[in-house]
Amino acid sequence: MEVKYDCETNPREHIQLCTTTWKEIPQQEWVHRVIHTLETIPQNWYLERDLRHGIASWEDMVDGFILTFIVEDDCPYIDSSLQIVKRKISENTTPRTWKQLDWVAEIEHALEFYNLIAEEE
Repeated sequence: MEVKYDCETNPREHIQLCTTTWKEIPQQEWVHRVIHTLETIPQNWYLERDLRHGIASWEDMVDGFILTFIVEDDCPYIDSSLQIVKRKISENTTPRTWKQLDWVAEIEHALEFYNLIAEEE
């Protein structure tokens, strides 16, 4: 399946595309295949859900997916604002860089603070 869900389209349409494409494949495999049809943000959602709660069935995955990524509201201003926020989040997919702490400096700062407190007493 070439089309990947990127939070820009309707998640129900993506699920429908998956079910149509995979109709010859046993449904038990769909839960594990769907991750390959997702862009970064929805992939992160899938992995988080799978790691924390597990994904028991296709129906459970679909319910969570739609509840997470569908934006429906009667107020068009709220809907358009949420769409902008979703788009901005999707645009900001730069990988995080982790800073390795300088433990010697951290310990020195902690000892300085401890000594300061001890001297005041």
